[in-house]
Amino acid sequence: MARSVLVVGAGIGGLVAARALALRGHRVTLVERSPRFEAVGAGIILSFNAMAVLDALGVDVRPVGQRLLRMDTADEAGTTLTGIDLGALEGELGQVYAFHRGELHEALAARLPPEVELRLGTELTGLSSSADGVLARFQGADPGRDAGRWDLVVGADGLRSRVRALCGHDVALRYSGETCWRAVVPAPEGTAAVEAWGRDGARFGTVPLPGGRAYLFLVLPCAADTPTPSWEAFAARYGAFGGLAATAWPQVRPEGLLHHDLNELAGIEWGTPRVWLLGDAAHGMTPNLGQGAGMAVEDAAALAMCVGDDLDVGFGRYTASRHARVHTIKENSRRFGMVARLGNPALRWLRDRVVRLTPASTNHATMRSIAAPGVALAREWRT
Repeated sequence: MARSVLVVGAGIGGLVAARALALRGHRVTLVERSPRFEAVGAGIILSFNAMAVLDALGVDVRPVGQRLLRMDTADEAGTTLTGIDLGALEGELGQVYAFHRGELHEALAARLPPEVELRLGTELTGLSSSADGVLARFQGADPGRDAGRWDLVVGADGLRSRVRALCGHDVALRYSGETCWRAVVPAPEGTAAVEAWGRDGARFGTVPLPGGRAYLFLVLPCAADTPTPSWEAFAARYGAFGGLAATAWPQVRPEGLLHHDLNELAGIEWGTPRVWLLGDAAHGMTPNLGQGAGMAVEDAAALAMCVGDDLDVGFGRYTASRHARVHTIKENSRRFGMVARLGNPALRWLRDRVVRLTPASTNHATMRSIAAPGVALAREWRT
């Protein structure tokens, strides 16, 4: 049975959900409060699972991405502690790509099916559920289109989701204990992403992007809402990293930094039988495993597969198919961040030694456990 579905939020999860729902024959309206699509943000990695799901949905984003063959962890001097040979896993799991977030967003928007009704500059202001659907109210640029009724509303509007709040199931934000600066800088071509762990818990990540660029993330444990330190203090801290970070640092400029505290949702909330949530709106997590966007892409495909004649049954199927998967990734990401930001010198020495002694086979097994359920979901979609 074809349903009328309102998708709120045209980020990665919302764009993928709109496409997936339209491919399943549903009538989709996609609303976004921003008046236009803009190439904003820094970088993002889509691992095997996200790429597999996008492939299954007929979306090839490789032309705007950089294929990654390795993901390494280093110490502050730049000496490799451990790594994952992504190329060795390609035959089994597919490929991993890095993107400029804005360029990935544009590529996904370009693949919206023409039958999806897109309303930009439209902000959701109210939701009312009843037996005959969900009444949504808006404030926006289209006079006379300030309300409408749909069978189902999908909240894909991010960590501070208006949909989540309006459906009466809001969840508090929890500060991770770290803040992050991001930038995109000129850099040599490369195929390896490196995260360096420094003293006092600081981290310096370098991810190659297409077009002779790199995405950098600089993470520091501190109190919430801590302002960026003076440029002299900032440069003294992150300019001390060696290895690949040292080659990228001279390209960093204060005006090119995006600064955000790393927050997550304190729990997981999927919504109601008439208002379903996905991605950060449902389970916003820390970025330590690089799976925030991956979980949103998986959610979108799984959600579309569950929309049918009985929305109550479908909602149960959706939450059952996603909850354990997302909970595991969310908790492991938070734990990984706690290990990565160790400040005590003795504990750092012990951590680095354990990491060095971990066999490559163990790292590959961990990557399989993270990616395999999403690859299986992609196969299920195809069949």
